[in-house]
Amino acid sequence: MRSLREGLEEQTVVYFGDSTTDLACLAAADFGVVMADDAESKLLKTLKRIGFEVPHVADAAAGSKIVWARDFDEVTQSGLMDRIGV
Repeated sequence: MRSLREGLEEQTVVYFGDSTTDLACLAAADFGVVMADDAESKLLKTLKRIGFEVPHVADAAAGSKIVWARDFDEVTQSGLMDRIGV
């Protein structure tokens, strides 16, 4: 993530992840999207446990840094990408 961000100083970095190995990149990105079947996924539970609030993409407020969605259709239908300028 560090090397990616070095080349994209002026760009918004959006990271999609689905496992706990994605945790560091989700936290380091400008905006993160957790892909999970439901709110009880291991990654979502871990993020919440370490202090991240992770609302569903449909319920996300403007200031939410990380959200979750069941699939990419939920992301596109929510208008999230437009709200964050991507």
